[in-house]
Amino acid sequence: MLKTAGVSLRYKRPRLGQHFLKSQAIARRIVLALPIKATDTVVEIGPGRGILTRELLKKNARIIAVEIENRLADNLRESLPSRRLTVQNCDFLKFDLTQYSKVKIIGNIPYWISQPLIEKLVDNQDNWHLAILTFQREFALRLLSKPKRKTYGSLSVFFQYHLKGERLFDIPARFFTPEPKVISTVIRMKPRQRKVDRGFERFTKMLFSKRRKMLRSILKGREIPDYYRTKRPAEISIIGLLKLYKYCQR
Repeated sequence: MLKTAGVSLRYKRPRLGQHFLKSQAIARRIVLALPIKATDTVVEIGPGRGILTRELLKKNARIIAVEIENRLADNLRESLPSRRLTVQNCDFLKFDLTQYSKVKIIGNIPYWISQPLIEKLVDNQDNWHLAILTFQREFALRLLSKPKRKTYGSLSVFFQYHLKGERLFDIPARFFTPEPKVISTVIRMKPRQRKVDRGFERFTKMLFSKRRKMLRSILKGREIPDYYRTKRPAEISIIGLLKLYKYCQR
């Protein structure tokens, strides 16, 4: 599906089936959302047939296109011969980002790697500084969701604690081939350069696994401030959850 991180994370990969962007105008709009200088290195995730790649090459930057499918990778090398384009035939989840410094990232993300991709970007915050990525809209809304919304959960907390995200625009299904059953959303993200705290990550996952219960019930047996006792996890801001986590660590 639409091309989404895994560090020491197991994931099940379905049969490779991609939905290719077919609108050059939208491809141009996506690329324009990423400020690119000739001195930049841009990593493109899942270039597919190269519609974004063609627009990227117009910017005269160094492009590293990471494509998992052998046939598509070979076609890119043949159809877009350029000294500024390097095609890496591999899974981006296994791609070594640590060999680069402050690259920019762009791509239409396959739905089945969306969450492991976010984890990979969080774990490699020192190696990139700006990304423009297209996700399934439902997933994008979960990333950017705010407290008191149904879509607000542990993924929202994990993403927003580590990364700054901004929703740019939606792409209707008709602009892909074959046409998917979902709408896509383009988002911009930057790393906050916060150290990953696996304890806080586990804590929020535990809370949201019981999201309908009040915190006094979820954290039964622990002393917590009165403010939190009658609240449910989805009612608490990220800063509030972090304060509660640190309080419980005392």
